[in-house]
Amino acid sequence: MATAIAATLAAQPTATPDWAATSTAQAHEVATAIAATLTAQPTSTPNLAATSTAQAYEVATAIAATLTAQPTVTPNLAATQSAQRWVLQTAVAATLTAQPPPAATATATAMPQVSRLQVIGTSAAGRPIEVVEIGNGDRRIIFVGGLHAGSAPSTAALAQQAADYFRSHSAAVPDAVKLAVVLNANPDAVRAPGKLEGRLNAAGVDLNRNWDCEWQAQAKWRDHTVSGGSAPFSEMETQALLNYITGGGAVAVIFWEAKMETGQVSAGGCGERSLVSQPLADIYGGATGYTVDPWAWYPVNGDAANSLDKRGIPAASVLLRDYEDTDWPLNLRGILAVMEAYAR
Repeated sequence: MATAIAATLAAQPTATPDWAATSTAQAHEVATAIAATLTAQPTSTPNLAATSTAQAYEVATAIAATLTAQPTVTPNLAATQSAQRWVLQTAVAATLTAQPPPAATATATAMPQVSRLQVIGTSAAGRPIEVVEIGNGDRRIIFVGGLHAGSAPSTAALAQQAADYFRSHSAAVPDAVKLAVVLNANPDAVRAPGKLEGRLNAAGVDLNRNWDCEWQAQAKWRDHTVSGGSAPFSEMETQALLNYITGGGAVAVIFWEAKMETGQVSAGGCGERSLVSQPLADIYGGATGYTVDPWAWYPVNGDAANSLDKRGIPAASVLLRDYEDTDWPLNLRGILAVMEAYAR
């Protein structure tokens, strides 16, 4: 650009010019040279790539202002050319430096990530079950919070935290992925951290005992007997989740639960081994540092992740380290790792 300006100035007549006429003519010629130079720049140079016709106009305006501000006395042209060259270069550099970064140019070919909130069903008491979806891809990765929202409020809080974060940082969602976050799968649950009553829906059913892997009407949680419902998927909440998950495109499902002091990730598996879910558990556990182990404390009937694994959908249960704290930095790593792995 400096070369083009110098060439333009050098081309001026050696005779003493009429300054007013020269100012206008020079501004036009210099602006034309600058516009041609900028247009020819490679797009990999950020400042020049951002330069447009509007920018060239701004540069021309700055040059014109500089030229018309010169003294009206007849100048010494040889000295003036050198001084003008410096003034013009300075004006051009200042104008270009002030331009905003070329965000529109850089993202011109990328489709903006879409964020939407939808209701996928209602609870036994008629409360909405909401899902936030972020992204345009056809590979749905689903994170479920609040299956035992009252007993483990950290899981619903983590779901809300994840939804808020990725709505604000949607570029972190890979193009091939649609990130789906179920905010609270059990909105009827009463708040009772770590206690049985916080696990149940308004009908008194433990929703993680109401799925169709080794289902029983009377199931266990620790030393307690809990209701698994009148049949698999007897509850409106589990029906809504199943329909949403199996509705198409689900490549991985994580259920956030609590708690295990070290954090634990267990692959879904209806029977002696997991069919498709162990890689998912390994990825999430590796990213978070949580222990990756099968559940072995007592028999579990009607579990959600186990039910999905037998359908060929990778699923895992993640036991957070606290009933109320979300352990956000670690779980953010887990979410990102799963999206990266299952985007392919």
